[in-house]
Amino acid sequence: MKINLITEAARLQKLAGILKEDDTVLGTKGPIPLSKIPKAAAQSAIDAGQKDNDTKDDTAKFKKASVPAAQLKASQTEIIPEKAVGIAIGMILKTGDFKTVGGDLGAIASSDSYIMDGHHRWAATMLADPKANVDITFINLPAQKLVSVLNVITAAKGRSGNPGSGNIKNFTGNTIGKVIDIFAKKGDGNNSAEEVVKAVSEIGKGNFDKGKEIMMKNADNLPKNIMPGAPERIDMPVVNADEVAKVAKDIQNGTIDYTGPYSAEVKSKLKVDNVNKKLDSMLKESFIKIK
Repeated sequence: MKINLITEAARLQKLAGILKEDDTVLGTKGPIPLSKIPKAAAQSAIDAGQKDNDTKDDTAKFKKASVPAAQLKASQTEIIPEKAVGIAIGMILKTGDFKTVGGDLGAIASSDSYIMDGHHRWAATMLADPKANVDITFINLPAQKLVSVLNVITAAKGRSGNPGSGNIKNFTGNTIGKVIDIFAKKGDGNNSAEEVVKAVSEIGKGNFDKGKEIMMKNADNLPKNIMPGAPERIDMPVVNADEVAKVAKDIQNGTIDYTGPYSAEVKSKLKVDNVNKKLDSMLKESFIKIK
């Protein structure tokens, strides 16, 4: 019985310690899948950041920046080659120049350059011209923590995650070349075969085969390693493009109580006090039995 008590006390000590650490989100280190976010705590946390006696603990600055697509990395594995090629074709036809692809991803990126959304538009830009700039909102939090913070916001809104398909590991030159060949014969669903040939030829400076070759090479060079520990797409945050600015400001202003110290309400939802009380009891009982 002494071993069981000591083991349980150690487990509770670890849990209590985690809940007190400043580098956690709702008491957990690493990215928290959306389905694992305690919804009651998330709903309490959404406007409690200034109610925890620390006005700085829940703050992280943001900035809107225009950076080369090649500077960014994926946080999810689900990227569909056909969708990315189709978006690239549409970008080129809209601008008439592959060097003006890119634009606003309408998404958030972490301080270590992982994008939280907008993956297909990013991949499309990478296919056409990796040097082209994309606009994105950087929040000064590492990706693993940012995923958790954005999932707190997503859970508080009562949202479910978006399903995904595709695998970035299969985003290769060979695959992209086959997609381009099919689209060049049948169109891509939004643009005719002739328009597809025109867009790909623009990348090759008037030569379709050269343009296709460039896109295939760009696909092979697209970074394949996603954010370590990233949840599946269904468990990733859902922040719409028109919400990005407000979410960034809320995080910068410390509106969301996502890390310790916690407000009384968030504390109660996380049951921090109960953990500490049980821990004290277990430690005392273990000490008595050992003696």
